[in-house]
Amino acid sequence: MSNSNKVKPDNLSNAIMEYLKECKEDIEEDVVDVSNQVTKKAKTELKSISPRTSRTVILTGGTSVAPGSYSKSWFIKKGQKARDIYSKIVYNRDYYRLTHLLEFGHANRDGSRTKPIPHIRKTEVKYRQIFIKELEKRIERGY
Repeated sequence: MSNSNKVKPDNLSNAIMEYLKECKEDIEEDVVDVSNQVTKKAKTELKSISPRTSRTVILTGGTSVAPGSYSKSWFIKKGQKARDIYSKIVYNRDYYRLTHLLEFGHANRDGSRTKPIPHIRKTEVKYRQIFIKELEKRIERGY
């Protein structure tokens, strides 16, 4: 055994704190890597499963939605960083007002309701589970 692995009883608490600090840094790197990978996959899936229309739709207020433009406008941004929290957000940059209407349905002018097209919630649930499993796998592999 080399001398570098030996710790005197007086320095035991310092050695433990140093080891825990290294572990924390490794886990933070894993969180960032896994977050980046999972959000890219979620964005790609949202682009592929988002509803598409074959015609231009005029929304209230004069905003028009060209065919396929809703599904193309999914983007990723960093969330607000507070202390040790790292977050990424997949959002619809151009048609954010439309996401709720499509996800949950809405009332029409004639009093009927449109059918909801759930695409955001199921993607969120799926990739939340993938994130947890991938992060656990990386942490276990590292230690």
